[in-house]
Amino acid sequence: MKFSFEEEMLIKAYQCSDRTQLISEMQKSLEWLEDEAVWELAGNVIAKLRLMSDEEFLSTIRHL
Repeated sequence: MKFSFEEEMLIKAYQCSDRTQLISEMQKSLEWLEDEAVWELAGNVIAKLRLMSDEEFLSTIRHL
């Protein structure tokens, strides 16, 4: 699965090496995010992460 440049930068900001932990951290941040564009971006990343396996995630973040 491909992530956009903006999605990759958001993933890097969380510094999580575990897919489920990243999903959890992003979901928590949705509660306080005020910027609608960033909120939508995080929602898109979460949706993509849910569709990935842990192996796909690890392979993807190695290239970020």
